[in-house]
Amino acid sequence: MRTLKEILQRIDALLAEVSMAEDNELCAFYQGQKNEEAATCSMVDAVHQALNDILLEIQLFDMDRKSLLSLAIFGDHKDHVMELGVAYEMLASRRGWSVRHYHLKPYRKDLDESIPQDQRSSRRRAASGEQRPSLTLKNRKETEDGIQEKIVDVYSSETAGEWHVMPDKAIGVALQIRGEAAFAVLEPEFGVHEFTTKGTAKRCLVETTGGLLVQYEPPAGITRRSAFRDQPLRRSYDLDQRTARDECLDRNLEWTGSAFDDLVALAIEMHWNQRAWAAIEDQS
Repeated sequence: MRTLKEILQRIDALLAEVSMAEDNELCAFYQGQKNEEAATCSMVDAVHQALNDILLEIQLFDMDRKSLLSLAIFGDHKDHVMELGVAYEMLASRRGWSVRHYHLKPYRKDLDESIPQDQRSSRRRAASGEQRPSLTLKNRKETEDGIQEKIVDVYSSETAGEWHVMPDKAIGVALQIRGEAAFAVLEPEFGVHEFTTKGTAKRCLVETTGGLLVQYEPPAGITRRSAFRDQPLRRSYDLDQRTARDECLDRNLEWTGSAFDDLVALAIEMHWNQRAWAAIEDQS
């Protein structure tokens, strides 16, 4: 991890680079030289990325730089669940993080190989050759003395392409992501994400936890449609108007001409930048 002095040196170097670029542009303008728009845009993009990296570095200076995050998305509308999943997958890919893909289904006792055959459900029998879950998750306790029960079966996907097609009975997807500062970047995505189209709203619940997926405990009753009705709203998307409302940023966003995953990446970037500037102000 860089020291604060090294971060400040990077800021000084970036400011000097921007100042030099501005001087070159002004000289070219007054000398009547043709503006190389492509080169200018490339330079602006590079500066923008460098600034984002510095802001993230500042934000993480006094934070736990966890490299492992497990993220689960639940919802009864498979398209929206997958849209969010792909957006997080794309962001992870851009940052060079490794990703493992999973589908989530309600727990089935007849597929539970930890239970003797004669004690499994007699009302339902696993079909011959039917895929068995990679692991099973227990719900988290609602109270200190609450009961934990097996609630979600997890199925590993061998490839991203296989994961992009949600199977029958799936109630969600999960990603296990490993990479520099993955937890700090994606952990704030937890909460309800609401998609509205033609006046109808559909909700997905995003859950984030620092650690392996096997350690994750879903909410009790997550297999019911009403399970996250009262959960706090994290972000809402109006698909007809191509606008979004981010509750953490307390502002509206637009993604005209951009893909949905670009909008999600923008919102995440803006959120960590907001936290970074807040950290800077706290130190000033």
